[in-house]
Amino acid sequence: MMPELLVLVPTRSRPHNVEPIVKAWWETGAFGFADLLFVADADDMQIDGYSKLVGSQAGAMIQILPEWMPLVPKLNFTAVEIAQGGQYRNIAFMGDDHIPRTRGWASNLIMDHHKNQNWIWYGRDGFQDQNKPTWWSMDAEIIRRLGRMVPAPVQHLYCDDAIKVLGEKAGCLGYDETIMVEHMHPIVGKGQMDEQYARVNRLQQYERDEALFRSWVADGLERDAKILRNGVGG
Repeated sequence: MMPELLVLVPTRSRPHNVEPIVKAWWETGAFGFADLLFVADADDMQIDGYSKLVGSQAGAMIQILPEWMPLVPKLNFTAVEIAQGGQYRNIAFMGDDHIPRTRGWASNLIMDHHKNQNWIWYGRDGFQDQNKPTWWSMDAEIIRRLGRMVPAPVQHLYCDDAIKVLGEKAGCLGYDETIMVEHMHPIVGKGQMDEQYARVNRLQQYERDEALFRSWVADGLERDAKILRNGVGG
Protein backbone atom coordinates (compact mmCIF):
# COMPACT_ATOMS: atom_id res chain seq x y z
CA MET A 1 0.00 0.00 0.00
CA MET A 2 1.39 3.40 -1.00
CA PRO A 3 2.04 5.87 1.84
CA GLU A 4 -0.17 8.95 2.10
CA LEU A 5 2.81 11.28 2.47
CA LEU A 6 5.62 12.15 0.04
CA VAL A 7 8.54 14.32 1.15
CA LEU A 8 10.35 16.23 -1.57
CA VAL A 9 14.01 17.12 -0.99
CA PRO A 10 15.40 19.40 -3.73
CA THR A 11 19.18 19.14 -3.77
CA ARG A 12 22.32 20.05 -5.67
CA SER A 13 25.98 19.12 -5.25
CA ARG A 14 25.43 17.52 -1.83
CA PRO A 15 25.31 13.74 -2.31
CA HIS A 16 27.09 13.46 1.06
CA ASN A 17 23.83 14.61 2.68
CA VAL A 18 21.87 11.62 1.38
CA GLU A 19 23.19 8.99 3.80
CA PRO A 20 22.49 10.91 7.06
CA ILE A 21 18.99 11.81 5.86
CA VAL A 22 18.12 8.24 4.90
CA LYS A 23 19.67 6.92 8.12
CA ALA A 24 17.51 9.30 10.15
CA TRP A 25 14.40 8.17 8.27
CA TRP A 26 15.09 4.54 9.21
CA GLU A 27 15.91 5.46 12.81
CA THR A 28 12.72 7.46 13.24
CA GLY A 29 10.49 4.87 11.58
CA ALA A 30 9.45 7.11 8.69
CA PHE A 31 9.63 4.62 5.83
CA GLY A 32 6.34 2.83 5.40
CA PHE A 33 4.47 5.98 6.41
CA ALA A 34 6.20 8.37 3.99
CA ASP A 35 8.15 8.18 0.74
CA LEU A 36 11.36 10.17 0.30
CA LEU A 37 12.15 11.71 -3.09
CA PHE A 38 15.36 13.62 -3.76
CA VAL A 39 15.04 16.02 -6.71
CA ALA A 40 18.34 16.67 -8.46
CA ASP A 41 19.63 18.16 -11.73
CA ALA A 42 21.07 16.29 -14.70
CA ASP A 43 23.75 18.98 -15.13
CA ASP A 44 24.98 18.62 -11.53
CA MET A 45 28.66 17.67 -11.59
CA GLN A 46 27.98 15.32 -8.68
CA ILE A 47 24.84 13.65 -10.06
CA ASP A 48 26.55 10.24 -10.24
CA GLY A 49 27.09 10.40 -6.50
CA TYR A 50 23.36 10.79 -5.93
CA SER A 51 22.42 7.96 -8.26
CA LYS A 52 24.81 5.54 -6.58
CA LEU A 53 23.75 6.47 -3.04
CA VAL A 54 20.00 6.57 -3.58
CA GLY A 55 20.13 3.36 -5.59
CA SER A 56 21.74 1.64 -2.61
CA GLN A 57 19.44 3.14 0.02
CA ALA A 58 16.20 1.18 0.18
CA GLY A 59 13.23 3.48 0.55
CA ALA A 60 14.74 6.58 -1.01
CA MET A 61 14.04 7.63 -4.59
CA ILE A 62 15.51 10.22 -6.92
CA GLN A 63 14.02 12.32 -9.71
CA ILE A 64 16.52 13.93 -12.06
CA LEU A 65 15.34 17.06 -13.86
CA PRO A 66 16.81 17.87 -17.30
CA GLU A 67 18.46 21.10 -16.18
CA TRP A 68 19.03 23.24 -13.11
CA MET A 69 16.23 25.33 -11.64
CA PRO A 70 16.33 27.43 -8.45
CA LEU A 71 14.91 25.71 -5.38
CA VAL A 72 11.38 27.12 -5.49
CA PRO A 73 10.74 26.60 -9.23
CA LYS A 74 12.20 23.09 -8.86
CA LEU A 75 9.93 22.39 -5.90
CA ASN A 76 6.85 23.82 -7.61
CA PHE A 77 7.47 21.93 -10.85
CA THR A 78 7.86 18.59 -9.08
CA ALA A 79 5.09 19.10 -6.54
CA VAL A 80 2.50 20.11 -9.14
CA GLU A 81 3.35 17.16 -11.36
CA ILE A 82 3.01 14.73 -8.45
CA ALA A 83 -0.11 16.37 -6.99
CA GLN A 84 -1.85 16.16 -10.34
CA GLY A 85 -1.02 12.46 -10.46
CA GLY A 86 -3.09 11.95 -7.33
CA GLN A 87 -0.89 9.24 -5.79
CA TYR A 88 -0.24 11.04 -2.51
CA ARG A 89 -2.72 12.71 -0.19
CA ASN A 90 -0.07 15.00 1.33
CA ILE A 91 3.18 16.42 -0.04
CA ALA A 92 5.93 17.87 2.14
CA PHE A 93 9.11 19.85 1.61
CA MET A 94 12.38 19.47 3.47
CA GLY A 95 15.76 20.85 2.51
CA ASP A 96 18.77 18.64 1.96
CA ASP A 97 20.01 19.94 5.31
CA HIS A 98 16.95 18.81 7.32
CA ILE A 99 17.33 15.73 9.53
CA PRO A 100 14.26 14.16 11.21
CA ARG A 101 14.88 13.57 14.93
CA THR A 102 11.48 12.60 16.37
CA ARG A 103 10.61 8.93 16.47
CA GLY A 104 7.29 8.46 14.65
CA TRP A 105 7.30 11.95 13.12
CA ALA A 106 5.89 10.76 9.78
CA SER A 107 2.96 8.88 11.29
CA ASN A 108 2.28 11.80 13.64
CA LEU A 109 2.28 14.23 10.72
CA ILE A 110 -0.22 12.04 8.88
CA MET A 111 -2.42 12.04 11.98
CA ASP A 112 -2.21 15.83 12.05
CA HIS A 113 -3.49 15.91 8.48
CA HIS A 114 -6.31 13.52 9.39
CA LYS A 115 -7.24 15.71 12.33
CA ASN A 116 -7.37 18.87 10.22
CA GLN A 117 -7.84 17.94 6.58
CA ASN A 118 -6.63 20.26 3.83
CA TRP A 119 -4.25 22.09 6.14
CA ILE A 120 -0.58 23.05 6.04
CA TRP A 121 1.43 21.58 8.93
CA TYR A 122 4.93 22.27 10.23
CA GLY A 123 6.95 21.67 13.37
CA ARG A 124 10.21 22.47 15.11
CA ASP A 125 13.53 22.72 13.33
CA GLY A 126 15.79 23.77 16.22
CA PHE A 127 16.33 27.17 14.62
CA GLN A 128 13.15 29.00 13.63
CA ASP A 129 10.69 26.58 15.30
CA GLN A 130 7.23 28.19 15.43
CA ASN A 131 8.52 31.45 13.97
CA LYS A 132 8.45 30.11 10.42
CA PRO A 133 8.19 26.75 8.62
CA THR A 134 11.60 25.90 7.19
CA TRP A 135 9.96 22.54 6.43
CA TRP A 136 6.26 21.88 5.97
CA SER A 137 3.62 19.43 4.73
CA MET A 138 0.44 20.32 2.86
CA ASP A 139 -2.60 18.63 1.42
CA ALA A 140 -2.01 17.89 -2.26
CA GLU A 141 -5.34 19.59 -3.03
CA ILE A 142 -3.78 22.91 -1.99
CA ILE A 143 -1.08 22.44 -4.62
CA ARG A 144 -3.63 21.50 -7.26
CA ARG A 145 -5.78 24.55 -6.53
CA LEU A 146 -2.93 27.06 -6.40
CA GLY A 147 -0.99 25.47 -9.25
CA ARG A 148 2.17 25.60 -7.13
CA MET A 149 3.50 24.58 -3.73
CA VAL A 150 5.16 27.88 -2.81
CA PRO A 151 2.67 30.68 -3.48
CA ALA A 152 5.10 33.62 -3.81
CA PRO A 153 7.17 33.84 -7.05
CA VAL A 154 10.52 33.77 -5.22
CA GLN A 155 13.57 31.74 -6.24
CA HIS A 156 14.86 30.49 -2.88
CA LEU A 157 14.46 32.84 0.07
CA TYR A 158 11.18 33.88 1.75
CA CYS A 159 9.39 30.68 0.73
CA ASP A 160 8.90 29.80 4.40
CA ASP A 161 7.52 33.29 5.08
CA ALA A 162 5.10 32.87 2.17
CA ILE A 163 3.83 29.53 3.47
CA LYS A 164 3.26 30.95 6.94
CA VAL A 165 1.39 34.09 5.92
CA LEU A 166 -0.74 32.16 3.43
CA GLY A 167 -1.68 29.52 6.00
CA GLU A 168 -2.49 32.15 8.60
CA LYS A 169 -4.52 34.25 6.18
CA ALA A 170 -6.51 31.23 4.99
CA GLY A 171 -6.91 29.80 8.49
CA CYS A 172 -5.35 26.47 7.60
CA LEU A 173 -1.93 26.49 9.28
CA GLY A 174 -1.06 24.01 12.02
CA TYR A 175 2.07 23.72 14.19
CA ASP A 176 3.05 20.45 15.85
CA GLU A 177 5.66 21.19 18.51
CA THR A 178 6.18 17.48 19.16
CA ILE A 179 7.88 16.98 15.77
CA MET A 180 11.53 17.95 15.34
CA VAL A 181 13.13 17.97 11.91
CA GLU A 182 16.44 19.64 12.63
CA HIS A 183 17.74 22.29 10.24
CA MET A 184 21.49 21.71 9.97
CA HIS A 185 22.27 25.18 8.62
CA PRO A 186 25.68 26.91 8.73
CA ILE A 187 24.11 30.11 10.08
CA VAL A 188 23.56 28.35 13.41
CA GLY A 189 26.83 26.42 13.29
CA LYS A 190 25.31 23.07 12.33
CA GLY A 191 26.73 22.77 8.82
CA GLN A 192 29.58 23.82 6.57
CA MET A 193 29.29 26.80 4.25
CA ASP A 194 29.54 25.69 0.62
CA GLU A 195 29.03 27.12 -2.86
CA GLN A 196 25.27 26.51 -2.78
CA TYR A 197 24.75 28.31 0.54
CA ALA A 198 26.96 31.18 -0.61
CA ARG A 199 25.02 31.56 -3.86
CA VAL A 200 21.54 31.69 -2.32
CA ASN A 201 22.53 33.89 0.61
CA ARG A 202 24.02 36.70 -1.46
CA LEU A 203 22.69 40.20 -0.82
CA GLN A 204 21.34 40.33 -4.39
CA GLN A 205 19.32 37.15 -3.78
CA TYR A 206 17.85 38.55 -0.56
CA GLU A 207 16.90 41.81 -2.25
CA ARG A 208 15.35 40.07 -5.26
CA ASP A 209 13.34 37.52 -3.31
CA GLU A 210 12.25 40.04 -0.68
CA ALA A 211 10.88 42.33 -3.39
CA LEU A 212 9.01 39.44 -5.02
CA PHE A 213 7.65 38.26 -1.68
CA ARG A 214 6.41 41.72 -0.69
CA SER A 215 4.83 42.25 -4.10
CA TRP A 216 2.95 38.95 -3.73
CA VAL A 217 1.81 39.88 -0.20
CA ALA A 218 0.41 43.14 -1.57
CA ASP A 219 -1.18 41.78 -4.74
CA GLY A 220 -1.56 38.00 -4.45
CA LEU A 221 -1.88 36.89 -0.83
CA GLU A 222 -5.57 37.64 -0.41
CA ARG A 223 -6.38 36.04 -3.75
CA ASP A 224 -4.52 32.84 -2.88
CA ALA A 225 -5.93 32.74 0.65
CA LYS A 226 -9.45 33.07 -0.78
CA ILE A 227 -8.78 30.08 -3.04
CA LEU A 228 -7.91 28.02 0.02
CA ARG A 229 -10.76 29.36 2.17
CA ASN A 230 -13.29 28.59 -0.56
CA GLY A 231 -11.90 25.20 -1.43
CA VAL A 232 -9.68 23.62 1.15
CA GLY A 233 -9.03 25.77 4.21
CA GLY A 234 -10.73 27.62 7.01
